[in-house]
Amino acid sequence: MSPRHFGREFRLNTGQSPARAVEQLRVETARILAARKIKIALPENVAIDAEVDLGMAGDAYCLQARLNVHVPGVERETAEALAHEAHQTCPYSKATRGNIDVTINVV
Repeated sequence: MSPRHFGREFRLNTGQSPARAVEQLRVETARILAARKIKIALPENVAIDAEVDLGMAGDAYCLQARLNVHVPGVERETAEALAHEAHQTCPYSKATRGNIDVTINVV
C-alpha cells in the first residue's frame, strides 16, 4: 500500500489525517503525564481549544497562541498547574518554545 493510499484509507476510516491522529496522541500523552506528575485523576471531558494568530512584527510574520483549557471538576489552581505541566511536557510546545508566544487560560 502506498503512503498516499494509506492516508486516504486512514481518513476514510477515522475522519482525520494520520498526522492529526499522532498529534492528538502526543497531546493526550502530555496531559496524562502531567496529571500523574501532580498526582490528580484526569477527568475524561478535559477540553483544550487552541487559537492561533498570524501577525507582523516589523517586516516578519509571527505567530501567537492562546490555549483555553477546561478541566471540569478540578479546582482552578490545580487545573492551572496541570495545564502548565502539560505545556512543559508536550512535544509541540517544546518544539515551538521561544518562537511562539503562548498564553494559557483556564476557563
